[in-house]
Amino acid sequence: MTMKHFTLILLSVGLTFLYSCKSKEDTAKDIVDSFMKQINDDKIQKKGIDFSSVTPHFKDIFLANSYYTAQSWTLVSEVESDTSMVVKSTGKTFNSAGTPTDLHQEFHVKKINGEWKITNSLNLLALFLDFDIVDQDWDFFWDYEKCDILKQLQDQVKLEILVPGHCGYFSCENREGKLKLINNSDYDIKGVRILIEHYDNQGNSVNTDNTSVYDIIRKHGYREFDWYTSDCSKCAKQEFKINFIRESN
Repeated sequence: MTMKHFTLILLSVGLTFLYSCKSKEDTAKDIVDSFMKQINDDKIQKKGIDFSSVTPHFKDIFLANSYYTAQSWTLVSEVESDTSMVVKSTGKTFNSAGTPTDLHQEFHVKKINGEWKITNSLNLLALFLDFDIVDQDWDFFWDYEKCDILKQLQDQVKLEILVPGHCGYFSCENREGKLKLINNSDYDIKGVRILIEHYDNQGNSVNTDNTSVYDIIRKHGYREFDWYTSDCSKCAKQEFKINFIRESN
């Protein structure tokens, strides 16, 4: 063994020993700090991030959503148990007007099979609902739970056509019909907005409109409602889509 190889081995052992001597609070902070440096680096693309310190499920929801960025941050660790930590980040960011603002984020870090991993976050993922969940404070849900709730709603809130689109009572310049919004989820919702896309006889899009259900749709309940679109003489067929996420923020 050469002196160079021996030196490298000693260095590796030394670093391993140093890392193992760190407290779990410092270890958790280091993991979160490294992750935050990557996701807030404009030079690193999203899929180029090192996800070795996060769980597979957290990686999946992170890649599937946009997130709030920070320009600087201070980290504090809080112990939940011997295998569970919460790392709180107090940082700075800029709002849409370019004004500096405070940004509070949190990360749940757990020891899994001997390794510390980020399993969840709070106020990292940007999930902008286009409706309200009644009697639930959405902003205080952790991101893992937000994604699960949103997926349940997307899977279990559906539209049923009761009366297909047809000429208005006074004129075929207008179209109207009747829909049923079915909520088979475990959450009461309100303010649901529906996109109506109109097509002519050749299948070309000729008009776009929106209608909303402002009343509460109880969990495992439904609401029936009428829709109406004016200036739609060429409209022969409609497609309906529930807007779960706001298109712009």
